[in-house]
Formats: sequence, structure tokens, C-alpha cells
Amino acid sequence: MRKSPVIARAGIVTWTVLALAVAFSLWTDFGAQRARLIDLLFLRDAIAQGEIWRIWTPAFLHFSMCGSPIFHILFNGMWWLVFAGLIESRLGRVHLLLFFLFTAALSNL
Repeated sequence: MRKSPVIARAGIVTWTVLALAVAFSLWTDFGAQRARLIDLLFLRDAIAQGEIWRIWTPAFLHFSMCGSPIFHILFNGMWWLVFAGLIESRLGRVHLLLFFLFTAALSNL
């Protein structure tokens, strides 16, 4: 049985980011657990006090969409596997990691 080319291209960074997105989404109950969610949001004052993870953690959060919490993470996860897998297989894991960190930080500004 042949492996899907999308699955075959996905490397360690692709799978790690996807796993973290799923884990954070489940941990925050797709945004319903407000106390947990607050600890991960981009808050300038908290970042100024040294909580620098807040620059990147919003990229891992997914909320309910179209009445279902599964649609958002499923849709984004599928596109992440396709897009990130291509980048990682062609340019390497360092380029993908830098691209992810840069775009995740930039999306919060």
C-alpha cells in the first residue's frame, strides 16, 4: 500500500505544529475554557513582563466554526499538512520553522 504524498512530505516540524494545534485546541476546549485561553492569548502587557510565548501561542488556538469545533482545526490542519509539508520537504525544517514563527508573530500585530 502506497503512502499519500501529502503524508510522505510532512516532516517533524509539520507534525509537531499540527500536534500542538490539536493539543492546545483540546486543552482550551476550543475556546470554551476561558481561564486557559487567557493564558495563551497575545497580551502586550503580559509579553512586556516576560511572557514571550504569547507571541506564538495564538497560532495554535482554534475555535468552534459553523457550529462545530472540529471544522476549524480539521480545515486548517489539512491545509497545514499540504502547505507545510511542501515547504519542509523542499526547503527543510529550519526554513519551515522560521516561516511559522515569523508568520505566527506577524499575525498578532
